[in-house]
This record gives sequence, C-alpha cells and structure tokens, in this order.
Amino acid sequence: MSSNNPNSQPPVNQILNDIQNVYNSFKKNVLDENAKQTLSKLVELNRKSIEQFINVQSNQVDSYIINSQRSENLIFIAGHALLKVISETEMQIFFDLYFQDKQEQWVNKKFHSEKFFIRDELTDDAFVQLTSVKEFKFDVEPPKE
Repeated sequence: MSSNNPNSQPPVNQILNDIQNVYNSFKKNVLDENAKQTLSKLVELNRKSIEQFINVQSNQVDSYIINSQRSENLIFIAGHALLKVISETEMQIFFDLYFQDKQEQWVNKKFHSEKFFIRDELTDDAFVQLTSVKEFKFDVEPPKE
C-alpha cells in the first residue's frame, strides 16, 4: 500500500537502491580514480634506465643460451642484443647469438623478446635517449650457470 503523504517513509527497496547507486557512484568516481593513481605510481616506480631494463631482460637470453648449450651440445661464443623502437609507443629486443658445435661449426641463433610499451618500462630520460637514436646495441655475456 502506497501513500501520497510526503511525510511517509520510502519503501525499503527504494532505500537499498539509493544506497547501491551512491556506492556505485563512489566506487566509479573515487575508488577507480584511486586505483588509477596507485597503478600509475607503481608503473612510475618500476620504470628503469636503458641499462637497467636490459639487465632485467638478460634472464631471458641466459635461459635461451643455457637451453641451447644443453639440448644441442653447443658452446656459446658471443652475441648481441639490440633494443629497438618498433613503433611510436613500443620497443623490442632482438638477440643475435653465435655458438659453435662439437665440430667447431658456427651456429647463429636469432630470436626476439615480447613487445614492451616504452613509457611503461623506461624513465623519461631513457625514453628520450632511445627514441632519439631508435636503437641501442649491447654485448651478450655468457650466462653464469
């Protein structure tokens, strides 16, 4: 039974809906903004110089070298990594590695990393450095097993 009396209490369902709407608005406008700010701060803390970024990625190439040596009986001789801008927003590392087999024949292996968003990974200074020259070349050292 509903009343047209302005002093009457709204139904419980209406109150619950109003509370849910206020919560959703708060969540969307305040909590989502806090999450964005927190994520932005985490990304900022995680950004690195070019050298630091390459050092972090070196585990990938070390694993590749060790696996190649073990599974194919190769000896790692030398190699290089090329950190390269591949689009306005992305970069990628290209590896060019040289091994020798038991007959001392040369074996060249090439592979690349996943793509990375430059602004998420590099500091502002590193971003300017990399985007101005488009690529940096690094020697690949033998992994420490």
